[in-house]
This record gives sequence, structure tokens and C-alpha cells, in this order.
Amino acid sequence: MTGALEELVATWDARWGDALAAWSKLTRLAPPHWCMTPEDEAREGLTDTFAQIRLDDHVVVLSARQLHQQQLEGFPLEIMAHEIGHHVFCPGDLGDA
Repeated sequence: MTGALEELVATWDARWGDALAAWSKLTRLAPPHWCMTPEDEAREGLTDTFAQIRLDDHVVVLSARQLHQQQLEGFPLEIMAHEIGHHVFCPGDLGDA
């Protein structure tokens, strides 16, 4: 499975710019943090989901393991642009959380 996860990460990383551009060519966020194991997910605060944007540091966190398990490999733009949308369109802050 490690090869499949590495391929997923490489494919999705190649689409990160497209996900940013879905909102604006001026949108700037650091590339996502990837989780490969449940331990990675716990360390990154990724619970009960396969993708999130953290409100405290505006980092998108993705679980390659869960995306693969749920057969969502084919939806990089949709999922990453959705998370970016929480930063651009429906911003939140710690007060909201």
C-alpha cells in the first residue's frame, strides 16, 4: 500500500496549484501536510475526517491512507479546493471554533 499512497500524494501535490486557482490566482497557502498513518493523523489533529484546514495555522491536512481506503483518489481538485474554501470563502478563526 505504501506505493499507492506515495503515488496518491504525488498526484495530488501536482494539483495543489489548480485547487488554489479554483478560488483565485492570488490565493496563497502552503502545500498540504500529508498523513500516512493513524499516528500521523493524531499528531496533525486530523480526527473524524480525511481532510481539514486547521484554523490556528491555516494548514490543509490530508490523510492519504483514508483517501485511499475510501477510494477518493480521483477527487484531488474537489477535496483540496473545498478545504481551501474554508480559508477563502468561509473563513473561520479560533473564536468561531
